[in-house]
Amino acid sequence: MEFLSHGTKLRCMGEIIGNSEKIERKKRKINSFCLITSIPPEQMSSRDVLMRYKGQNVIESMFSLLKEPLIASAIFLVNPNRIEALMTLLYFSVLMHGILQLITRTRIQTCDEPPRIGTENRRLIRPK
Repeated sequence: MEFLSHGTKLRCMGEIIGNSEKIERKKRKINSFCLITSIPPEQMSSRDVLMRYKGQNVIESMFSLLKEPLIASAIFLVNPNRIEALMTLLYFSVLMHGILQLITRTRIQTCDEPPRIGTENRRLIRPK
């Protein structure tokens, strides 16, 4: 590397050596997040809980509404009871959404012809 300082050229020579242990610690910290579960550690390891959670894309998409920053920024609650009540309502709404999806999908499977939806009256079919 060369630097120019007040008309004088300075040359710096050296080698950059990374602290691999410190880098790995930082990587683990960046790649970590919190999961709350009622499964005891004796029954399932943390890694297995994470892998099961990651495999549930449907659950992830249903809870995506709760993870949006707009939800947290739009609502300001101080009282812990109100926070708990809000979270209960949000989780209940996600549960109801899932139940309604399940009912709709099972009823659509029993139809002889797919129902038509929207202003264009298109058939409701599952993409392949």
